Amino acid sequence: ESLSISLAILGQQCEIASQPSFTAGETLCVQATVSQNDNPITGEIVTSSTDLASLSVDSKITDSNGVAQIS
Repeated sequence: ESLSISLAILGQQCEIASQPSFTAGETLCVQATVSQNDNPITGEIVTSSTDLASLSVDSKITDSNGVAQIS
């Protein structure tokens, strides 16, 4: 079965941002939620890359809620 991934742009401290946008030089957090049949997937490696910014890490492992946050 296939996995489902949803992405969200959050604020500096990985909190819900009032406006999901940012300017150059601003810190933000990207949250990936991985699930299968609406059940969170724990221990899945989420890899990210961008040409627009620098990332604190290139990959993160999902937690018990299926969430990986990268800033």
